[in-house]
Amino acid sequence: ATRTAEAILDAFNDTGANLPAGVTIGTSIGIAVFPNDAPDRETLLSHADAALYEAKMQGRGVYCVFEPSMGEHLRDRRQFEHDVRHAISRKQLRLVYQPQAELLSNEVFGFEALLRWDHPERGAVAPAVFIPVAEECG
Repeated sequence: ATRTAEAILDAFNDTGANLPAGVTIGTSIGIAVFPNDAPDRETLLSHADAALYEAKMQGRGVYCVFEPSMGEHLRDRRQFEHDVRHAISRKQLRLVYQPQAELLSNEVFGFEALLRWDHPERGAVAPAVFIPVAEECG
């Protein structure tokens, strides 16, 4: 499986040289093998998806072979995405207004609205953590 993945990555790398300027192709591959990594089709696809997610996190032109720890990471990620999607309806998001002031005169000339998430189990979730996930999830 890994030799096939390497051949696919090489093929896409070769193709990239023939693309118009400014056009790039990113290739990531997740590998899970039946029956070693999963007893059924659904679990196999889920594990391959977990390996694919890990490959994407490492950057372009990478393949990853499933490891059991990846399944746990994927479950955590999906739970986090679920929590982000439901944060509004559960009234866990709030706006905080931060004044913007002129440094020399100390005069306030406006306010910046900042989104904050107070999760009942995770506590305060940093915007740098949840906003990219919200953007990915739609």
